[in-house]
Amino acid sequence: MDSKESSNTENIQIFDLLPEIFSELPVQFKEHNDEIIMIVKPNLIRQTCLISKMNPLLDCDYLRCISVVDYKDRLEVNYHLYSLSFRHKFLVKADVTFEDPRVPSVEPVWRAAEWFEREAHDLYGVEFTGHPNPMPLLLWDGFEFEGYQFPGKGKKVPFYDYKEW
Repeated sequence: MDSKESSNTENIQIFDLLPEIFSELPVQFKEHNDEIIMIVKPNLIRQTCLISKMNPLLDCDYLRCISVVDYKDRLEVNYHLYSLSFRHKFLVKADVTFEDPRVPSVEPVWRAAEWFEREAHDLYGVEFTGHPNPMPLLLWDGFEFEGYQFPGKGKKVPFYDYKEW
């Protein structure tokens, strides 16, 4: 059995255990390729991530990155998790509105989240409540978010067609 097959087999076994592991939380589970996707409400992000890290069957000890997807009607905040010991990948997703783009900080769970969250705040305006150092990472001190129109909020962003090499 090659490593790809092994990874998929392990994901199927883990996938079957997830409803029990997260029985206290309203979490939706999906699979895509070799990654397990968990969809949660924004206020449950920290709790979901903490369980993902602390549960010995999941052991997601590595936060690969935090990304934000800007859809026309919402922002999707994504937490890309990995278990170094089991080699399985998780993606935790939460949708937030443009009017209230807030989720709890996961910096208490993974220290690396500090920079990822600051970057997401600078680029998309997502507020990570409870973040220990919400200073701008890419923008200058004193940047006024109030009234700034991020691209997803109706600001016209030109599209330039280009050719690859």
